[in-house]
Amino acid sequence: MQIVNFTGLLNRRGLDDRTAEMVSVVEKYDPISAVMIDIDHFKKINDAHGHLIGDSVLKKLGELLKESVKGKDVAARYGGEEFILVLPQTGMSGALALTEQIRTAGENMNFKIKESGQSIGRITISSGVASLKKGQSFDKLIEQTDHLLYHAKKTGRNKTVTERDA
Repeated sequence: MQIVNFTGLLNRRGLDDRTAEMVSVVEKYDPISAVMIDIDHFKKINDAHGHLIGDSVLKKLGELLKESVKGKDVAARYGGEEFILVLPQTGMSGALALTEQIRTAGENMNFKIKESGQSIGRITISSGVASLKKGQSFDKLIEQTDHLLYHAKKTGRNKTVTERDA
């Protein structure tokens, strides 16, 4: 199993390995929910403060996600500033509650530049949440969470969108 060193989370390959195990015995983990998370306006952070500060923000969010999951839950960096949670034995209401907890915690984090103590401003995240439906492939679930995430971004950011909202 591989991790992304500086975030402490699984990378895409590690995610694929862990979810393949779950999906092969999906009945055991039913229900399974997934959450796609993206940092809003991340490019502005990198442009204004540099990539080292951007990496620091990614690491902090990675730590928050790692602290937020439990048991067989999986937190991974999906790519860029996108993260994913796979939540076996968690239905939609539990996944939504967890995602909102993470969104609020992220919004309340105080990001400062270590050397100067200067605040880099408020960080918000947008998320898409979906649950695996009977007969649905795991890839389709991920595609659905990605679609819902982009719906959250298009409709105002700093929010969580579920199938009911889209």
